[in-house]
Amino acid sequence: MRWQERLTVAVDVLLIAACVAALTVLGTRLLGPGFVAPESTVSPVGTRLDPSVGIDFSARPQTLIMVLSQDCQFCVESMPFYERLTNQDRAGTQIIVAALPTEPSIGQYLASRGVIPDAVVFVEPGQLPVLGTPTLLVANQSGVVTHSWTGMLRTGVEERVLQVVFPSDPA
Repeated sequence: MRWQERLTVAVDVLLIAACVAALTVLGTRLLGPGFVAPESTVSPVGTRLDPSVGIDFSARPQTLIMVLSQDCQFCVESMPFYERLTNQDRAGTQIIVAALPTEPSIGQYLASRGVIPDAVVFVEPGQLPVLGTPTLLVANQSGVVTHSWTGMLRTGVEERVLQVVFPSDPA
């Protein structure tokens, strides 16, 4: 090979390597903290939640726990839905946000986006039966998970969450 051909091959290889690196960084940034296994992989329904997480499940008939992270792309994209959830008349449901202790400012972050839960608790990985964020858990007064959803929810699923979390009283 002549030196021009070798140079062309070397430039092509470097260009391909740069593209792979850029796609890896982009994929990690978009899918990293917010990427979770499909819901069917793990189902915490029926699991009794550990009282050490600092939630008084007996306070209301049910508790919605929103496991969120400021660094989770799906959480960020779902903020309008979380705002809608926390702005409902929630007399029978308490809404708790659970986050890692490494996110001490998540309460202010959520408030700046109109998401106002009843409380924010900080949990260590493994204290709740979730694989990642965002995850929504509904628990009864005994702390047993009755429903769960993982990942960014489609509109139809969001409506189902609203029906479960805020059941309408028959008139």
